[in-house]
Amino acid sequence: MLLKRWAVLFLILAFASPVFAGGATVSGAVTKHDGSAVAQSNFVACYDNSVSLMPSGAVGALTSTTFTNPLVLGADGSFNFWDGRSSLTVGMLAVEGVDIASVITAKGYYGFGSYSLGAVTSTPTTPTVNIKCNYKADSPYAPSITKFEEVSATDPVKNTKTSSLKVTANEGSGSTGDREIKSHGWKYWIPADPANAMASAPPTEVAGATSTVLDLDSTKVTPGKQYAFICKTINQWGETWSSPQLYTIGSGGTGGVATSFTYDLLKSEAGKVVINAISSPKDIQAFELAKLINAAKSGDPAKPANVVIAIGHWTGAASEAFIVDDKSGASKGFTIRAGEGVQVYVNDDVKGFKLSN
Repeated sequence: MLLKRWAVLFLILAFASPVFAGGATVSGAVTKHDGSAVAQSNFVACYDNSVSLMPSGAVGALTSTTFTNPLVLGADGSFNFWDGRSSLTVGMLAVEGVDIASVITAKGYYGFGSYSLGAVTSTPTTPTVNIKCNYKADSPYAPSITKFEEVSATDPVKNTKTSSLKVTANEGSGSTGDREIKSHGWKYWIPADPANAMASAPPTEVAGATSTVLDLDSTKVTPGKQYAFICKTINQWGETWSSPQLYTIGSGGTGGVATSFTYDLLKSEAGKVVINAISSPKDIQAFELAKLINAAKSGDPAKPANVVIAIGHWTGAASEAFIVDDKSGASKGFTIRAGEGVQVYVNDDVKGFKLSN
């Protein structure tokens, strides 16, 4: 009798307690890369539990054998299904073609989506996943080098200048769909003939440089030297190099690339004259340069400091100095050409002074 009572109590508790399970009712739709109508027989959609197969992750999703769950699409490209698993981030792949192999062969289009499944202790979720087949199974577009950022310092004792350089590229773009990018590569060198820089390009790439940013410390570049830079993008179908961009350390680049110089200006004081050798990536008046330095020191352009003593340069025949009177502004002094070296004297340190074109 006691056993029966426990059995009844167990049944009451079992039916009275809510039962939670993981899983999700997943819905959404697939569209073509150009937004046109979907022909159901020409699409394949699959899902998998590997997030590494998302764009910009591990390139190679189209050759993966893990996509073993094809979905049936409606006439409008829609889908709706139950995924009973739990605690997973699930990746989805759709291809414009009757199978994955045909898309690879024809350099066709494909797309990705993802959703998260609820944990075992939660109620089922209802994610919506809309996939546009905007990736093309083809080699990458050519990247472009978009920015040079140089940080320079002057040794006040030896009066020598050192520089480090950061070079940034994009991943390229075009009109025939996006491209998955697996990695990047870089080369840089001092060209024998800058007008034909590629003729002297080295055979080897920079070790470990696999992103869109190339960082070179002061041991890798020499002030006054002109370098050529190229970057490449890589995916499972090939690799594509950029056009070369030239850059002279301390003087800037060519071809309209965004360039910035950053300097730590050191102060002169009684018995100690410090020459800060700097350049500007664009033409600028000596007075304007002084205003920028003073504003950088104060941190407020409306209330500039008064730290610049003088700016000097060599005209080719003689030296010329501009003694700064920041209160006045009546004289602009002389024009500093892009890449021209000038000497700046300040009465207080100015750290991280930045000039951009």
